[in-house]
Amino acid sequence: MEVIRSDFSALAKSVNFADRMSTAKTINTDVYRSSKGLIPELLRPFELPERGSVALVNTVYMKSYWADHCSFFTNGRRFRCSTGKAVFTKFMIRKGNKFGES
Repeated sequence: MEVIRSDFSALAKSVNFADRMSTAKTINTDVYRSSKGLIPELLRPFELPERGSVALVNTVYMKSYWADHCSFFTNGRRFRCSTGKAVFTKFMIRKGNKFGES
């Protein structure tokens, strides 16, 4: 785990996958902190395998003004969640060398 911390500046923790509630809480708390509160819940306990051995989680925090200045490049699309539920949200699409074309 030291290599993960030193070489990748990443967080590494041991968890007990048999205790899915605790493991989900640990992962969600770390994601919440690393995303500065933007991702309050990444996964729910039932989404974790009971016999898991490794969970690799990655979050990206992007602070940019593009949403205010490039709204004409975004358009609404359906996004399917891991639960199967579809939500409508904005996407910035890129095809070729230009953003916004679809």
